[in-house]
Amino acid sequence: MSKVAITGNASGTGVFTVASPNSNVDRVLTLPDESGTVDTLQRSGNVVQVVNFQTGAMATGTAVIPADDTVPQIGEGNEYMTLAITPTSASNKLIIDIRVAVGTSTALYVSVVLFQDAIANALAAFGGVAVSAEPGTFSFSHTMAAGSTSAITFRVRMGGHTTGTLTFNGHLGTRRFGGAMASSITITEVTP
Repeated sequence: MSKVAITGNASGTGVFTVASPNSNVDRVLTLPDESGTVDTLQRSGNVVQVVNFQTGAMATGTAVIPADDTVPQIGEGNEYMTLAITPTSASNKLIIDIRVAVGTSTALYVSVVLFQDAIANALAAFGGVAVSAEPGTFSFSHTMAAGSTSAITFRVRMGGHTTGTLTFNGHLGTRRFGGAMASSITITEVTP
């Protein structure tokens, strides 16, 4: 039978305590069969949690997002995706990754915009690519401090610069590839 030995450092004066949690269930901590140093994983950029929403559902919209030098507003464009996260620490960072597939009825300068909760001003926007004829894919990321441990809902809205119909996950009002062409929003919470 192998044994477990705990050896103190002759130069140190600190006391290390191994404490069990308040539990009525037996637990086993199995050590790896190798030498090394225990990694506490308390470093910048550690992933705390990941939430994701992905959809292949088709939707259309005609609301405009002006292609000008103003911050997009939450009432502009049409909303296509939302996703909520409850951060574990207000000091952690949130990385929001957006990927959308969209086709248009005519050549449009398409804007994809990220909003937080019901806040009027956009957090981030991506656009500038004229899409027509066939669906195109847009993707971008936004990083921010969580700032709270309350639930935060992120909203993805899209619109063309002028009149025209956008088809989310399709083209000309029809779905493409049976839902396999999908758009998504992924939020990753990481340590600061």
